[in-house]
Amino acid sequence: MLDPNIRVLASGKGWLFAAYEDAYVLDWRTMVSVENLDASVEGARTLLVDFPDGIATINILHGAMKLPPPELRDYAQQKMLESPIGVRCHATALVERGFWASATRAAMTGLYMFQETPFPRRVFSEPREAITWSSSVLGHDAGWAGAVTRAVEQISDECELGSR
Repeated sequence: MLDPNIRVLASGKGWLFAAYEDAYVLDWRTMVSVENLDASVEGARTLLVDFPDGIATINILHGAMKLPPPELRDYAQQKMLESPIGVRCHATALVERGFWASATRAAMTGLYMFQETPFPRRVFSEPREAITWSSSVLGHDAGWAGAVTRAVEQISDECELGSR
């Protein structure tokens, strides 16, 4: 059961996008699709209605997700560029361990260096690191980071249950 302060914005098999205050949490346990990429941008637009001063986007990636085909990668890049004004930062936590995960984080970091966006992006190995960084970008304190960390745990648990 999700805390009543967590608002689900979109969900499907293997993904759940939710908000806690001005944190937009996207939990991914499946490959990206046109449907969930479209939903990710619409969720940000929805949340910005309540938080016009800006939001933090926090992606949580689980498992050995395969690289999507080129046309879907292009679509994902297009969606990133369609992020509405007000997205203040974009954090990604790839929570897996091992060589594959480390190599993927390094590759993502490299791509982010060459892709221009109107907001900073960073890659992490732990959600807590992503949340702490997002908190500093938004100018929030440790209390916000702690509350968002608890919300992310609940969102991830809910997404895992829905993926079974």
